[in-house]
This record gives sequence, C-alpha cells and structure tokens, in this order.
Amino acid sequence: MARTSLMRKAGAIALLMLGTSLSASAQRAAELGPNFLQHSAISPDGSTILFSFHGDIYKVPADGGTAVPLTVNAAWEGHPVWSHDGKQIAFASDRNGNLDVYVMPAGGGDAKRLTFHSANDIPSDFSASGDKVVFSSGRGKSAATAQFPISRLPELYEVKVAGGTPTQLSTTGAMDAVWSEDGTQLLYREEKSYESANRKHDRSAFTRD
Repeated sequence: MARTSLMRKAGAIALLMLGTSLSASAQRAAELGPNFLQHSAISPDGSTILFSFHGDIYKVPADGGTAVPLTVNAAWEGHPVWSHDGKQIAFASDRNGNLDVYVMPAGGGDAKRLTFHSANDIPSDFSASGDKVVFSSGRGKSAATAQFPISRLPELYEVKVAGGTPTQLSTTGAMDAVWSEDGTQLLYREEKSYESANRKHDRSAFTRD
C-alpha cells in the first residue's frame, strides 16, 4: 500500500485510552476528555500507529490492541513522524520550555534533542535517507527579506539526526512538509496568512494551498 494512502487512513482511526501528564498542554488535553487524540501517524509498513494523548506519545497495532506509551514524563509531546525505514521516530516536546525536535528509536528508548531554538519547532518527515528531519519553525527570516519572523507563518528547515545546526529549506510559510520517495521534491501546505486552522470551505485569497 502506498505511503500516502497509509497516512490518510491513519487520520481516520480513533482510539480510547487513559493517561496522565503534568504539563499545561497535557492538562488542557485532559480537560477535553478521553477521546482527545491527536497527530496520528502510521508506520511505513502499515502495522503500527503512533498518536499523542494527554501529552505523551503512544503506539498501537493498526489492526487493534493495547496502546502503550513511548514517552512518559511531565512534558507535552506530540507530532510524531516515522522515518522511512520505520526504525526511528521524530516528535516535538516542550521539555525545555518551547517545542523542540527530538528523535528516538521506534521501539522505545532514550530521546535525543535535535533543535535548541526559542521558537516552536514541529517535525513533519525524515529525509529519504533517514539522516535528517524536516520541520517547520518561525525562528527567523532570510537576510534577503524585509519581513520579520512570525510564529503563525513558520518556514521549513531540516536538521541532521546526528545533530548540528539546522538548514533553512524554504522561506515560504509552510507546514506538514513531506519528501517524495526519491528525496527530490517536497510536498507542503502553504501558509499565506492568519487563517484559522478550523475554518472550512474558505475561498478567500489567503486560503491555504
């Protein structure tokens, strides 16, 4: 089954779990009830689904079963994404105040922090080779532009899994970027303005593409 098809099916799966976390974001999620599940991501082979719930990341077999936590701590963690070989996951965590990108083994284990900026960094994919993570961030603008960085219009960056300084991929406001299988193209949602994420059927000039 194609990777894109699997990703679409993951968004339609709902699971019922109970969990606890102490961060403000997780407390808010708890107030919204036990069905407040977010950020589903299906593994490349279609066997396992990741999702965030009450500030932690869980995994569950795609054909049903018991969901088990991959992260358990007082921070809020979400936006999990799989590497293309299914061996690693990247996710966002506010362990150090704002959201940074972390990477860990898909089977569980220690998480490694990859980004260290004060802006929120949200991962969306691994490179085809698995050695980099692409993420959105409102951390800065190109020196060639007169615009100021805006958190609601984040741009695309990538950082090596081994660590190092992130590289800017695009100065266009963009979210949810994913690489093509051969790593030559990026598919992303263009962020044009302060459009509400929950607004439906918008046909204005600033509608997301």
